[in-house]
Amino acid sequence: PVMAAEPFDAVGNIGEGQRTELELNLTLPLDRLGIPSGLVRTVAILRGSSATDPTTGESRPISEDSPREVQIHFSQQLPRTRLRWGLDLTLASSSPEYYFDEVRTERLDTQLDVFAQYEPTPAWNLRLFANNLTDRSAIRERQIHDGLRSTAPLSYIETRTLNIGPYFGFIVRRTFGT
Repeated sequence: PVMAAEPFDAVGNIGEGQRTELELNLTLPLDRLGIPSGLVRTVAILRGSSATDPTTGESRPISEDSPREVQIHFSQQLPRTRLRWGLDLTLASSSPEYYFDEVRTERLDTQLDVFAQYEPTPAWNLRLFANNLTDRSAIRERQIHDGLRSTAPLSYIETRTLNIGPYFGFIVRRTFGT
């Protein structure tokens, strides 16, 4: 925060902080489990961070650090039929942002996408997809104070929910030349 006649936030270095991340990547062929040409790919990031909040003097996570990001991808190639199908799952996540007079938290619910892809020739690719089958929402919560968070009481909490809904599509792709 910048302390002036009217305090305001400014981009800047808030001092020392610490971030620890563990990233796990897994690629698992599923042939041995009875799913020929099946593949699971997973990317998981687990994150912990801390910094001293310049407004309150207390320890808190670094702004916009999500403690967990997880994506799981499954696909299966069906060579005889020139088909590939699969699904993508993105788990829910949350990340806080800290301002002198508010804490804003962005939350995304879990999202599931599925697809089927047909390649009749090497030049043609047809893809049918259904995204956001879990009706993932984006939620922003703002905890607003009447002044500095360290001294002013919580004035109100504002919550905004954006419902995207499932959506579907069909893509036709053609490659020309070599």
